Amino acid sequence: MILAASLCAAALIIGVTAPRYLRPLLSPTRNPSLALSAWTISLILFVLTLLATPVALVTRPGQYMPRLRSLVLTCAESLQNDDQLAWVPFAQLTLVSAAIALVLRIGFVGFTLIARHRQHTAQHLAMLKLLCHKASRDGVSETLWLKSDRPAAYSIATGRGVIVATDGLSALTPQQQRAVLGHERAHLRGRHHQLVLFAEILSAALPFVPLCRQAPAWLRVLTELAADRCAAREFGTEAVRSALVRSSGRRVDRGNDPLGKTLRSPTAVSDRIHWLDAMPERGQISSAVDYSVGALLSVVPLFLVIAAGFGSVAIFCLT
Repeated sequence: MILAASLCAAALIIGVTAPRYLRPLLSPTRNPSLALSAWTISLILFVLTLLATPVALVTRPGQYMPRLRSLVLTCAESLQNDDQLAWVPFAQLTLVSAAIALVLRIGFVGFTLIARHRQHTAQHLAMLKLLCHKASRDGVSETLWLKSDRPAAYSIATGRGVIVATDGLSALTPQQQRAVLGHERAHLRGRHHQLVLFAEILSAALPFVPLCRQAPAWLRVLTELAADRCAAREFGTEAVRSALVRSSGRRVDRGNDPLGKTLRSPTAVSDRIHWLDAMPERGQISSAVDYSVGALLSVVPLFLVIAAGFGSVAIFCLT
């Protein structure tokens, strides 16, 4: 019961407070993949704690290890068998029912959205293959070329991935063209489309949970910033910046919010350029320490809540 209650509390705390304690990770001086990984791990932990709650109640793992059972588990078991805690079975049934209902809802919504997404992607890709006048392959992903004077490109997550580009890219310099296509390949390599779809499933299934409700918008922002940084690392910041300016067809003022500390419209060209301008040197773009901090920040709340649950029972038993 203690483990299940701690897991349920952890899911509640992660779902409600994660958007607040993950916000400081979003900084122009840090790799956006740091925040992206932290958000993704938090979403996965939220789902796993929901799934583990009924499993812990049904299987009762503590009772199969009598030699390793601690004072906390022994005390809690004796309290549970006491008539003073007659409400415990009702609480367990309620907890199991609620957790199972939420998990089933996530599964149903996920199955529906994934099937709809695959159908839409297949129809969209079939239409593009009819409209494109040539196709090329770089060894991994396929590129479909459309006739248009405006330089543009986007990617589709299907199979090994498909990049859709226009002939307008020929107006860019070769380095700018490689930067644009490199940005889209970064989306495919990082499975950014799948991450956003995962967030959209949780948002549609559990819109009342702040973490799930806010995740799609944040992941769309972070995937764009992460792809920009990946392309800048490979082809240079100026190539990515100039390609963004020329593709958008508008003038970007570098004087507004030069450090990009405020993200008014994070996917706007001006904001993406502000983040590129504040990007550290190439050798500092990817940092194992930053990734470790992001993963740790995502996992620590789970362990703290479980430790607090067992610690509270231990203090209660000892006093």
